[in-house]
This record gives sequence, C-alpha cells and structure tokens, in this order.
Amino acid sequence: MSLSITLCQTNPVVGDISGNLRKIKSIWEKIDTQSHLLIFPELFLCGYPPEDLLLKLDFLRKCRRALDELVSLSRGMSSLLVLGTPYYEEDLYNALVLIGRGEVLGVYKKTFLPNYSVFDEKRYFRAGREPLMLEINGVRVGFSVCEDIWHPDGWERYYALSGCEVLININASPYYRGKYQFKENFLKARAQDNLAYVVYVNMVGGQDELVFDGRSIVVDPEGK
Repeated sequence: MSLSITLCQTNPVVGDISGNLRKIKSIWEKIDTQSHLLIFPELFLCGYPPEDLLLKLDFLRKCRRALDELVSLSRGMSSLLVLGTPYYEEDLYNALVLIGRGEVLGVYKKTFLPNYSVFDEKRYFRAGREPLMLEINGVRVGFSVCEDIWHPDGWERYYALSGCEVLININASPYYRGKYQFKENFLKARAQDNLAYVVYVNMVGGQDELVFDGRSIVVDPEGK
C-alpha cells in the first residue's frame, strides 16, 4: 500500500484563529482529492507562540469551536487532516489532532515540553503520556510533536517496534544559523535507526521576534 501526504508548510498568525481556520479550509478543499493526509504545523490553529493568550478561557473556547468546524467539514472530505492546536481535556495540552470522516480520530499530547531559550511551555501545558498510532490507507503511522522526536526516550522507537512505517512530527521550530544542517543530519539518523520514513513539518514566516524557516522534509528509511 502507498500513502500520499501533503506537507502544509504555511504561515499562521498568532491569535487570528478565524484567519488560520480559513487557511486550513482553503488548502484542504483544494488538495483533498490529491492526498490521503494533510499535515499542518504545531499549534497552527492559534499561531505560535501564543504565550499568555493560552491563559484566556475565551481564546481556548474559540480554538475549540474552530476545531469543531473542521470536524464538521471533514464529513465531506476524502482525506484526513493533522494539525496542531491547544487542546483542553481536564488540563491544557499542546496537541496534534487527527480529523476525518466527521470525527476526531486521535489526539496526541506533546510529551516533552521545552522550557529554555524562547520556549516556556511548562507555564501553559501539561505533558502528555500516551502514543498515537493509526493505520491510514494500509500504512501504519506514528505521531509526535516537535521536541518529542529529539529525545532518545521519545515515542519513535516504540512506534517502529510496533510496526509503524511512517513517523510524523509537527513543529513550530524557529530558525538559527546552522540549524538546518544539524536538523537534516539528525532526522536522517532517526529514519535509519527506526527503519521508517520520517515526515517533519515545520512552520514558516515570522511571529514577534521569531523567524520560522520552514524547511519541512521527508526522509526515507535509508536516510535519503
């Protein structure tokens, strides 16, 4: 079996939930029949970094309503959608949500929350503790969010041992000089170590003082 994936490397706006929702809808409606799976970056629905907007209940409610709209839209879509969003379930999580066929098919909650440099995620989010795997068009897929793939204790080895052929990782990873070469080499090693395709989707554009350089990448099990 084969799996067609679209990497939606695009630029959300922090706090503009309705505008980000329109971008998702527009791309999904145009690409739907050309792909099995569309993937948007980490926290795309609210923009990154949302910072103290995450402390506002009305902001979180708007994110949830936008997510519900996408679930409704998915009833008429043949492809599945992956995107990053704040997700409240007793606590607030930095989540990857998988949507299709009129329902939420799965939620992955980011496990390793960065709290260094420009990152302050422990201030807002609770760490997740569960993996997420799903078979899509006959291909077993494992999911993670940004920092999780960099940790040796992340879920990638578990996914590989569970038969996953594709490892999907969504990101909001800012640029710094020399980062791309390091990232490319690391992801090649992850793919080779786990004998799986690694699909890395990053945000692009600028938010406040941060620049996101995109450079999304797919690496095959041989590191190519």
